[in-house]
Amino acid sequence: MKSFRFGVLFTLLACILAVTPSVFAQDETLGLSADDFALFSAANANSVAAESFAYDFALDMAVTGLEDNVFGATIEGSGEVSTADATPMFSLLATGTTANEGEEMATDIEIRVIGDMIYVNRAGEGWQGGMQEDMMASESMTFSDMGTAGGMLSGMISGVVGGVVGSTSGGAMGNMVVGMMGGMMGGMMGSMMGGGAMMGGGGMNSSGGMMGDLASFDIAEFIVVERLEDVDGLAQFSTSIDVAGMLGSDAMAGMVGMAIMGGEGEPNPQAAMMGQMIAGFFEGMTFTLDQSINAETETVEKVLVTLNLPLEAMSGTEGAALEFSLQSAFSNYGEAVTIEVPAEVTMIESGS
Repeated sequence: MKSFRFGVLFTLLACILAVTPSVFAQDETLGLSADDFALFSAANANSVAAESFAYDFALDMAVTGLEDNVFGATIEGSGEVSTADATPMFSLLATGTTANEGEEMATDIEIRVIGDMIYVNRAGEGWQGGMQEDMMASESMTFSDMGTAGGMLSGMISGVVGGVVGSTSGGAMGNMVVGMMGGMMGGMMGSMMGGGAMMGGGGMNSSGGMMGDLASFDIAEFIVVERLEDVDGLAQFSTSIDVAGMLGSDAMAGMVGMAIMGGEGEPNPQAAMMGQMIAGFFEGMTFTLDQSINAETETVEKVLVTLNLPLEAMSGTEGAALEFSLQSAFSNYGEAVTIEVPAEVTMIESGS
């Protein structure tokens, strides 16, 4: 049980959350009026398809109730993204703290991705650079000197970088949120279960065709969207998801089982049984997505993802829980992005 690929599962959950109603292309309006659903769908589709934007975020995560494993992170950051041409560009400046069994450690990192090259500066110690595959395996990116907290950071960053760089025809915003959320939680859960960080960064494009398989899935049975009162001139939408019900459904159990087992091909009865068992771990979980939408530009300006996951079934410890929130703001859609190679860089050779 401890060897299950929880990182893949959390990525699947984040993918489900990030995919817009237009992707599912059904007659259902998910509880909204026709006009509200049209605005909600258009804003999500436009934002996900954006080829460039600026962002900032505030992330809080904590695991409580486990006597020997108390993890957490509070991280803020900002940056820019562009996938508008053959040279994708991405920047991230993040600061905050991570907690590993009660011991807090400062986090200070800057990352720039330009095409196939990644440049990293940790705690102002100077820039290191190299090809993506070499940098992602280096200590600068794995944070192997920070224990479990390093696993969380490594998962988050590899998820974000992999998601953005792997984006094609837009999709960078959704993949970034997916990568940040799935990567960090996957790295943490992998460490908790004794298997190390298990999250690979690939965003929605690396889900093995699962999102395509979900195109005919009746998502309205498990997702409800509400239009709330406007705030500061922005339309407010809140999406709630029955995660346990969705994962354990006939349509998804087999796919979830295949993701956990690492198999390929069509889901089989064994995978479906595995998926239904995994779905039981998520009983009692709350998972919401709140969005602030500009009705004039039909874009998403703010996103708040929150979840509370009881960990009793996974850990066997009464009262154990995971709490997670990710507040993001997006701006400068479609504007030109310039990210430069640092003036002084120590290059990492391939295979070193």
